[in-house]
Amino acid sequence: LRLQGERVAMRLDASQEPTVRMINGVLFSLLAGDLGQLDALFEVDGSATNDSWKVSLKARNAALARAVGAISLDGGAYVRTIHMAEESGDRTDITFSDIKTGAGAMLPEEAALL
Repeated sequence: LRLQGERVAMRLDASQEPTVRMINGVLFSLLAGDLGQLDALFEVDGSATNDSWKVSLKARNAALARAVGAISLDGGAYVRTIHMAEESGDRTDITFSDIKTGAGAMLPEEAALL
């Protein structure tokens, strides 16, 4: 689903579009920290200091490279930002803030949905 303001500009169905499934899989792997899956899909290059790290991902196959472009992540204890730069020039930047863990991380209503 792509929005322009409040209007739907494009809607893609993952069950019909293999590229959408691929992108969804990559995003879930990024968010879950599934390093095995990421290593299977990307060449990984990174660096770390005492309290932070940076990783760049380069797709191992051309179809994935066209679909997701270049990806970089940085963080500390958790992922802080994900940057995706597509071949088309489109960019996606995801920034995580106010991350909570433990009992206070989820409202009781959210826990009931699991």
